[in-house]
Amino acid sequence: QSFEVVCNRSKSATLDFHINHKSEILNLKFRMSIRFIKWDNWSRKSHCSHVAHRRLWESEIVAIHDHDFPECFIVEGGEGYQIVNGRRQDLLKNDLVLIRPGDVHEIRAKHSAELAFTNLAFNPDSLRFIADRYFNADYRFWNGDQDVPRRVRLSDTKAGVLLNHLRHLAVRPESMLALEAFLIG
Repeated sequence: QSFEVVCNRSKSATLDFHINHKSEILNLKFRMSIRFIKWDNWSRKSHCSHVAHRRLWESEIVAIHDHDFPECFIVEGGEGYQIVNGRRQDLLKNDLVLIRPGDVHEIRAKHSAELAFTNLAFNPDSLRFIADRYFNADYRFWNGDQDVPRRVRLSDTKAGVLLNHLRHLAVRPESMLALEAFLIG
């Protein structure tokens, strides 16, 4: 049993399943909508960030979507994976994943497992500000040059420090200084 997911930027995805059943290959194709989220419609004007803690139970998903703002998340426990731009990335404890504006993605807990993670979404203007201020307007520090976003496995200590920063951001979503400290720290 194998499958391939092909995503495009037209805000819909073509799912192409090739299932081998008793030496017979069944080809199934269908289209599905991708939810597009705009920062200006999703957050308060005074906020530069939004922090959310999620826990997915076995086979539960965060539905396929993309958005015009960057986000990152830290896996706190469990096992899962994400499909991002048509490619699968396994997710394990202490993984830090950077999601770029326009990345089409969904997150899933593995079967008979749970997945806990904390997500930080932030205003796209904040990313531009930090790139200009610290990286000479070079967005590769966040974007990379790859089809899939960066994923880094952190030590328990570093993951703990970043999760503590996220707890502070959760109660101060309007603080650009707190967001800046997290992103460059």
